[in-house]
Amino acid sequence: MCLRTTSIVAAWLLAGPALAAGVTARRGAPPPDLEVVVPSVELRWSSTGRLLGTLRQGAPLDRLGGRGGWTRAGVHGWMRAADLVRAGEKWAVAVERGELARSAAGPAMGSLVRGVEVTRVGDRGEWYEIELIGWLPDSTVAEHAPSAAPVDSTPAPARADSSVARSFAPPTARAGMARTADGVELRSAPEGSVVTRLPAGAVVESHEARGGWTRVTVEGWVPSAAVRLTSGGTPTPADVAAAPDDRFAGRPVEWSLELVALQEAGPYRSDFDPGERFALARVPDGGGATVYVVLPPSLVPVVQGLSAFQPIRVTGRLRTGHSSLTGAPIVDASEVVP
Repeated sequence: MCLRTTSIVAAWLLAGPALAAGVTARRGAPPPDLEVVVPSVELRWSSTGRLLGTLRQGAPLDRLGGRGGWTRAGVHGWMRAADLVRAGEKWAVAVERGELARSAAGPAMGSLVRGVEVTRVGDRGEWYEIELIGWLPDSTVAEHAPSAAPVDSTPAPARADSSVARSFAPPTARAGMARTADGVELRSAPEGSVVTRLPAGAVVESHEARGGWTRVTVEGWVPSAAVRLTSGGTPTPADVAAAPDDRFAGRPVEWSLELVALQEAGPYRSDFDPGERFALARVPDGGGATVYVVLPPSLVPVVQGLSAFQPIRVTGRLRTGHSSLTGAPIVDASEVVP
């Protein structure tokens, strides 16, 4: 039985010219794959996640995948330096709506909301060249027309940090094959928890790079007795918790849980829209594992009438398998049955 595990490993540990070719500076990269074909569309963190901003018709995009009627896309543009603040290794939008332009001081292609984090890959005067990844409905994008957007042909100024590269190089069939140059910890996310340790010379396949980290696939074999398959392909809370990445996001789920409390999302919960109501629930006999159940307005009265620790059956779709604040799964509920 073949076990394919996708995770993150430091980009500088992946040797070979093939990988370097897969992560190139934007100015020398091929034209974008897609463009927005509606007057305006919301860009979201995931298909059911929080709002990142809006894009205008003609905005160019790089296709990074998709599922369930949604496209995962890389967005490349320019923002005023004054509209951004440092946020660790990244930058965050510091204004209510930060304008996103096609080039430095160029025409607007959209805007990003306050708090959204972006990767800075260049600068020109008072403008920063940035990238981020988001999701849009399939119906709002189409193949890119080369004449739809002007090309920024101005030579890029030299940068002190020449290691910054295009963050969302699309996957290639074999160009991403490489070996680890040394023993390295395989992590669930950049700076995330350690999944396992790869020995020097382990073969990996690269898929995308972000801020000094590269997402890779490692292929190998394990005894069949060590693998537990989920019945019917529906992930359980334990499956989601064990996954090293967000591979189950968007999947339908039906889980038996115990209600703990009804809560309202505050501004510090980046995986929620401000003011969203959700039920804090726990997994029975799950060792204290918790689940956040996002409630549409029609289900709030249902949960309000329940007592603490009452069993509930939740049907919905997984927003994310690992919330940024606690790492607990978040489910968008369509039905809650006591």
